[in-house]
Amino acid sequence: MELIVAPMPNPRILAWARQESGHAADRVAARLRVDAGRLRAWETGARQPTLRQVGQLARFYKAEPPGLVPGSG
Repeated sequence: MELIVAPMPNPRILAWARQESGHAADRVAARLRVDAGRLRAWETGARQPTLRQVGQLARFYKAEPPGLVPGSG
């Protein structure tokens, strides 16, 4: 069985998308039910969100997931 690995979002794009949406990190973290420190870790590249969380971020930011994940659109 072949393992398929999806591309992960660029941390700088995640931070940019949040800033452009006008939402504070605390508000986004609460909406996704994650710690604000985890959201900041996604935005610095220290951690990666799951594909489900990328979709949640995209919907909250009103962006398309391909816009958040390089090479996927």
